[in-house]
Amino acid sequence: MSTPVLRPARSDDAANLAALGMLVWLHTYSSTGLRRSLADYVLARFTRAAKTVLLADSQRHIVVAEQNGHLLGYATLHWQHPCPAQPASRNELETLYVHPLFAGQGIGYRLLQYCQQQCAPRGGLWLSVWQYNHRALAFYQRQGLVKIGEYDFMLDGEAHRNWLLA
Repeated sequence: MSTPVLRPARSDDAANLAALGMLVWLHTYSSTGLRRSLADYVLARFTRAAKTVLLADSQRHIVVAEQNGHLLGYATLHWQHPCPAQPASRNELETLYVHPLFAGQGIGYRLLQYCQQQCAPRGGLWLSVWQYNHRALAFYQRQGLVKIGEYDFMLDGEAHRNWLLA
């Protein structure tokens, strides 16, 4: 089996980005099952059209990990988007998603390393993680990121506590 290749996302990746994003998001956040607010959020955010817009945004950079033409993971950087708890951290890692069947194979590590290298000369990297996403929190802490604050992600009027890491 070959090693996954990292490359900048292209416009023809939009459908795969949407599908993988939906898969990972649901796998992570529907831990107690599905309800209307989760379904509505996913069906609005993870579409080919939404990813096409994201790919065209000059303030964002998406890198994909693929193997033999199959998308295994991706990361989205938002340039010059300061962290609310630490404004010196200037670039947000908006998403780092790895297909659940390929988790634990170093793909997330490689994507994070790439993103950290891209952000180092631009003011550093920060991200947010749902407080109950224990696997992601442990991963980021193993990579040396530390909690610098908290914020609430609002979904259908309900607050979901996220940790800010840098």
